Amino acid sequence: MLILALGGIIGGLLGGLIWVLIGHFANAEVGYVAWGIGFLVGLGARVGGNFNNRDEGLIDGLLAGFIALASIVGAKYVVFALAVGSAPSDIDAALAQAIAAAPSDDELTSLVANELIDEKVKKGEKIQWPDGVSPLDQYQRQLEKEEFPLPIWKQAEAKFKKLATEQKDALVQKHRQSMESLRAEIRQSMPSFAQMFSPFDFLWIFLAVFTAFRMGSGGSDDD
Repeated sequence: MLILALGGIIGGLLGGLIWVLIGHFANAEVGYVAWGIGFLVGLGARVGGNFNNRDEGLIDGLLAGFIALASIVGAKYVVFALAVGSAPSDIDAALAQAIAAAPSDDELTSLVANELIDEKVKKGEKIQWPDGVSPLDQYQRQLEKEEFPLPIWKQAEAKFKKLATEQKDALVQKHRQSMESLRAEIRQSMPSFAQMFSPFDFLWIFLAVFTAFRMGSGGSDDD
């Protein structure tokens, strides 16, 4: 059985390599390649079984089916890892570091500036945003000092300097909560490996595993 398993693994590695090359360089996943992996695993298992002069059976088929499944999932994960890389973990680590670090006075002043803008908008006052900055930017991301209207920033700076220690601490907490919310949103938007599977994928996987099982167990369409 060891040689049978080795033959199946070799077939799975070959088929998986083909899938990875297609998925990475052609930026596409072809479902029937998964079926091809099942065929190569079954073929490798049958060759291995014949080399060992043994009669294939149920256990051999189940082993071949398992190798096919592992080969397909493994190849699909490699394609996913090559496409996504370390971006999710890198971004999450950077945000975690930003949350742990003490915010600068400018970052806290930007929160005060946002509050001033909200107050003016509620009063119906028109905000003259700098060129290239839209009102939506205020809520979609944390604006830099240069992106605020200069009069509002000056007013926010003056107000921030007059705040008591407790009020500044409250701003620090608000900033941390905002960063935590941003981190959670980014985590949810990042693709996961589970999202790479569609109903059609499960169909091709079933066909691949069944094909590997039939060939590995010594069965054929003529039985």
